[in-house]
Amino acid sequence: MAIAAKLEGLNRHASVHASAVVIAPRPLIELVPLYKATDDETICTQYDMYSLEDVGLLKMDILGLRTLTVVEEATRLVHKRGVDFSAGKLQLDDATTFKLLQGGYRGRVPA
Repeated sequence: MAIAAKLEGLNRHASVHASAVVIAPRPLIELVPLYKATDDETICTQYDMYSLEDVGLLKMDILGLRTLTVVEEATRLVHKRGVDFSAGKLQLDDATTFKLLQGGYRGRVPA
């Protein structure tokens, strides 16, 4: 019984979130243990999201319902201002956006 109590709540297996991204200041291989998922292409951390936060990393759940609700509401508000916008048409390699994310948003876009 004592051994079972110690094992309770521990991770039993590796799992991959459908659309989570870990944001780090350096390559992940320098910060956390990694492994290849069963599809042999996806690289995953061996830490859960809480452990990632404990070491100062950020796990973003891109397809979380809350996130989708925020994107939907933001799109509605942009349309209300008369701007033609679609999240599906956003560039995924925009240098200015990456610069903004790297520096942390402080109310203005860096030059």
